Amino acid sequence: MLAFNSSQSRGGVSDGAVERGVDMSLTEARRRVDLARETGAEHLTLSLGAMSGDSGSAWELAYLEVIHVWHEQLLALMPQVAQLSNLTSLDISGNGLTELPGELLAMTGLTSLNLRGNELQEIPPEINRLANLRKLDLTDNRLPGLPEQLADLKDLAELGLSANYIYNDLEHLLEQLAELPSLVVLTLAGNELTGLPASLAGLKNLRKLDLSGNQLTGLPPEIGALKDLETLLLVRNCIEDLPPEMAQLRSLATLDLSANDLTSVPREAANLTALTALSLRENSIDALPEELVRAGKLATLDLGGNELTRIPDQIDRLTNLKRLDLSGNALEKLGPEIANLTRLTELDLDSNELVELSPMIVRLTNLKILLLGGNPLGQFPLDVMNLERLTELDLSDCGLTDLPPEIARLGELTSLNLSGNDIDRLPPGIVNLANIETLYLNDNGLSAVPAELPALTGLVELHMSFNDLETLPPEMANLTNLTRLYLDSNQFRQLPEVLTALPALSELYLDSNELTELPASLLLQSNLTALCADGNPLTEPPMKIAKDGVAAMIEYFSQDQS
Repeated sequence: MLAFNSSQSRGGVSDGAVERGVDMSLTEARRRVDLARETGAEHLTLSLGAMSGDSGSAWELAYLEVIHVWHEQLLALMPQVAQLSNLTSLDISGNGLTELPGELLAMTGLTSLNLRGNELQEIPPEINRLANLRKLDLTDNRLPGLPEQLADLKDLAELGLSANYIYNDLEHLLEQLAELPSLVVLTLAGNELTGLPASLAGLKNLRKLDLSGNQLTGLPPEIGALKDLETLLLVRNCIEDLPPEMAQLRSLATLDLSANDLTSVPREAANLTALTALSLRENSIDALPEELVRAGKLATLDLGGNELTRIPDQIDRLTNLKRLDLSGNALEKLGPEIANLTRLTELDLDSNELVELSPMIVRLTNLKILLLGGNPLGQFPLDVMNLERLTELDLSDCGLTDLPPEIARLGELTSLNLSGNDIDRLPPGIVNLANIETLYLNDNGLSAVPAELPALTGLVELHMSFNDLETLPPEMANLTNLTRLYLDSNQFRQLPEVLTALPALSELYLDSNELTELPASLLLQSNLTALCADGNPLTEPPMKIAKDGVAAMIEYFSQDQS
C-alpha cells in the first residue's frame, strides 16, 4: 500500500483504510488521484497495485510530504518517489532491501527515514548527504555497525538500532553516537548485549534510552553521566542490582525494570526524586525499601508478578499514586494502608490470595478501574458499592454465585467481568447500569441466558463463551447496540433466529459448538463482517467455505439463491 500525506491543511482523500497487500481497482485509484488534484487533499491512500498501473498521475502531486511504501515493490517505484521534491518523510520498511537505492541518497529534504524490517547489512557513507535527517529507524536489520559519516548528521535526534548485530563493537558505536549533538532518543533493544562500555558516558544529551531484551546483568557507573535522561527501559534483561551512580539521574521520570532478576527494589531507584513511573513487574521482590518514600512524585507503580505476601507499609506514603499494580503476587488481605492513596484511579489486585477487602477501600473515591479477578473472595465485596466512579470492574474467577442488588449503585460502569464464576441470574437492579458496554459471563455454567440481561440495552460487546447454552431468548433483540457477540464453546445445534434481529451485530464467534449449518439469512440480511465457526460439524456452508470468511460465505449463499 502507498499512503500519501501532506502536512498542509487541505483535507484528505480516502474512503476508508486500505490494508497492506489489498489492491483497489484502477478506476477507484484514478478517481482518488483526480479528486486529490482538484482539492489539494492532505491525505491520499492508494493500493500498491493500483499505483503500479497508473503511477504517473499520482506523482504529479508534487506537494506530497509523507510517503509509506511497503510490500516489497519499492525498487520499481523509487525513481518516481525521488521526483517528489517536497518529500520530508519516507517509510520504506519491510521491503526486503539488502542495500539502499541510489535515488534515496539524493533526497536531501528528508527529515524522517524509516528503514526498519529490511535486510540491510551496511549503511553507505553517503548517508551523510541526508543532512536534514532528524529521525532514522534502522530497527530489525542485520547491521553490525554504522559508517563514520553518520556523525555528519548534526540534526539527528532519534535513532533506532534495535534488533541488529551491533554487539561486536558497541564501544566504538557509542563513541560515534557521542558526536551527534542533537541525539536525544536511542533504542538498542534486542541486540544480545551483555554489557555496556564506558563510552556510554558520551551520550550526555540522551533523554530516552531503550536497552530492553538484551542480556545485561547490570549497568556501568557511567550511566550517571546521562544527566538529561528522562526514560530508561531495561525490560527483559538479567539485572540483579543497579549502581549507586543511578541516583545522579535527577531528570529520570520513567524507569522500567520489568522481567529481570531483582530480589529487592534497588535503593538507588528510591533516590530518583523525579521518578513518576516505576515498573518492577515479573521479578522476585518480596518487600519494598523504606527509602522508596523519597520517590514522592510516583504516579504509576507496577509490582505485578512478584512475591509480595502483604502490601508494604511504605506504600501509604506514596500519596501521588494514580495507578498501582499488585497483580500476580500472594497477597492475602488488603490492609488499611491503602486508605491514604486517595488519588488512585487504577488498582490491579488480580491473581492474589485475597479472601476479603479492607473497608478502607471506600476511601478510594477516585478509583475508576478495579481488577480483582482470580482471588478466592467467595462473595461480592460489598464495600466496592461505595466506589461510585468505577468504570471497569473485574471479578472473574472469584467464586461468586450471585450479585447483590446494590450493584445498581455503580452507575458509571462501562465494563463488568464476571467470567469463571457460578452466576446464573442477575439482580433486577442491573437495569440501572445504563452505561454498561462490555459484559463478560464466560464459563459460568449457564444453561440459559439470565432473564435480566436483555435489559442492558447499551451493550456493545457480550461474552458468553464456555457455557452450556443451546438457544437465546427472543428478548435479546432489545440489544440494538450489540456489535460483538461471543458464543464459542457452547451447545448450539442451530442458530437462534434472534441473531438476525440484531441490527448492529458485526462480529459473531461460534467456534466449538454443534452447528451443522449457518442460515443464509444471517449472512445475507445482516451487517456481519466477521463470523468464526471453527470446530463445528458444518455442512452448509461447507467448512472450507466458512474458513474463508464472511465474504466467501455470502458469495456461496448468493450463488445458491440465484
